[in-house]
Amino acid sequence: MRSRPIQRLAAPFVGLVALLFFVAVVSYPTGAPAMRTGAPGDQTCNAFGCHNSFALNSGPGSVRIEAPADYAPGEPMELTVVVSQEGQIRFGFEITARDGSNDFAGSWTLGDNQEFADNNPEYVTHDQAPYVNDQASFTLVWNAPPAGEGDITFYAAGNAADGLGSNTGDHIYTTALVVTEGVDTGIELEELPRALEVTSVFPNPVVSGTTVGFELFRTATVRLSVYDAAGRLVRTVVGGVRPPGEHSLMLDAAGMSGGVYFYSLETSVGTKSGKLLVIR
Repeated sequence: MRSRPIQRLAAPFVGLVALLFFVAVVSYPTGAPAMRTGAPGDQTCNAFGCHNSFALNSGPGSVRIEAPADYAPGEPMELTVVVSQEGQIRFGFEITARDGSNDFAGSWTLGDNQEFADNNPEYVTHDQAPYVNDQASFTLVWNAPPAGEGDITFYAAGNAADGLGSNTGDHIYTTALVVTEGVDTGIELEELPRALEVTSVFPNPVVSGTTVGFELFRTATVRLSVYDAAGRLVRTVVGGVRPPGEHSLMLDAAGMSGGVYFYSLETSVGTKSGKLLVIR
């Protein structure tokens, strides 16, 4: 079964797309535009000049893809994109999958805080770029193609940003990972294990404070961040290292003006986000 051919953007849109990536990752913390993974035929935001303070992959940080060595044809596979750089506080990513002919391969199932770049289902990016010190992890689910597709190469780009509201001071990194086709045994695989679930946010609407309940399925570091409607960080609650099980973090809303806010439960195994309404 052949994969879908790559569709390339027409030249008149190049300048607009570069501008959109700057707006997305820096001024407005939504996802990057499509075709910025560094894959063959793609560019990066560094090449288009949006984040070109430093040469591509020249910084002290990195982006890496963590995935199994092989995939089961026709089955979902979990993988994680990790963007890291000491001293940076905001991170974004984009990923795509290609077969040996450089055609798109498989499909993606969106998770929390993820979206298709420019509504293109071949590229997954962040929805809200998280504020987190030094490193951010983005866990995704890729649905493998049927048997016979062969090796798959995942291409990812990461932005390690300083969070100061401009495109200077940001580093762009790229990476690639080859995953081989496994043997289709015909045995039904178990559902992918969960890593993190938000179980409750109460009360919401919020007057004086609220409690975010969550369950971890692996040991992880935990932090709760709250942003206003403009994407500015207004509260941080450090949860430290938590073992598997049910936990909660309390948010004190004293001093917060009435309005809509967004919480981000940021852990080393994934991120969950949602909306808060503060009433005054």
